[in-house]
Amino acid sequence: TCWLKCTYRPCSWPPAPTADTMRISLPLLPTAAAQLNCQPPTDPLGLTTVFTTMTESNMCKHHSPPMEDADFVQQCEAFCAINGRQLGLPLVMGTSTFGFGFEDMRDLCVGGTDSDDVMRYNESQIGFCRSRSGALSQIETEAAAFVGAVEVFKAEQVALRAKMQARVNELQTELRSAEFQEEMDRAVDKMSVLRTKFQEFREQSAGSGSSATEFKAAIEEVKDSGESLKRVMDESLFQFSEFLASCNEMFLGVGTQSEFLLDICSQANVACVDADQAEHVGCCCAVNPVTAGQGFQIAGSGGLLNTLNLTSRIERRAAGTTPTNVCAEARVKVQDQVDAAEERVRALGQEALLQEQQDALAASYAEYAASCGAGRRLQARLSQANV
Repeated sequence: TCWLKCTYRPCSWPPAPTADTMRISLPLLPTAAAQLNCQPPTDPLGLTTVFTTMTESNMCKHHSPPMEDADFVQQCEAFCAINGRQLGLPLVMGTSTFGFGFEDMRDLCVGGTDSDDVMRYNESQIGFCRSRSGALSQIETEAAAFVGAVEVFKAEQVALRAKMQARVNELQTELRSAEFQEEMDRAVDKMSVLRTKFQEFREQSAGSGSSATEFKAAIEEVKDSGESLKRVMDESLFQFSEFLASCNEMFLGVGTQSEFLLDICSQANVACVDADQAEHVGCCCAVNPVTAGQGFQIAGSGGLLNTLNLTSRIERRAAGTTPTNVCAEARVKVQDQVDAAEERVRALGQEALLQEQQDALAASYAEYAASCGAGRRLQARLSQANV
């Protein structure tokens, strides 16, 4: 087979593999003995090319079964995945009938300064966008902490109301008791006796006990969380504005080893991808940081290691990352505290106050109650209690 290898390379090629060689061995398809003998080319900017065993084992159409357009797309999607999702644009260059050489693919992927470039590679701007991409996440995290603190505060507020209502009921019972009536009959200063009874009620209702302690702690937590949220908003909103203004465009996606191009297979002949006569099917990735979200680094060669038998395990999405559900995250963080407060309300026989709070919240803040309120969960508990 030396004549095949020597058509474009001397027979002594290739040199010994180096650390820069990006060749990925994948158990993808049964193939014949290697028909190409190539080295992954490196871009002048230091960007690297990824080979798989299919790249050198045979031409696309001579694999068994032959590789088709759907196979190229699946390989490209695995290469371009971001955090296991399709958040960018996997760009397949070539089909089952034609292909391109390295320089043509590089020109399309790396781009330059022309406004009509599909994408471009600007390392400093990509670094800037990556440093700003977490600004919204920071705001969401602090917002979730604040919403959680408010949830605990509301629950403790109801618990304190429940304690006070229970003490009101006890006071009314005491004031109507025969013992108190006799004490008032004998008292010279009846107002002093009544005032003393009311003072005892006030102290026992709000001045001590677990409900009062937890309520005070909830107040402090709301204050601290609010101050922290304001501080993060002041810092991160400016960064987020910079992110939106400077990063809403298509950049070339690169992997952790600076891989930017996937050489899938040779289409028209056995020339290596960087030879003048080459026609290969390749892939690179266009990424918009604004829609891709925090990090926006492609899987690159790591994505291919998880691809067997050309079956892509990548979750397909149109664009954008999953936003943080502030209310859900807040509820998870404070669920135990809220449950404990609600349980104290039930222990006092004041469960109706829980529903009363939800009804008032829905009436005054319908949108908040629909997204962040615990109405459905509470309604389910009340229904179970009535069964």
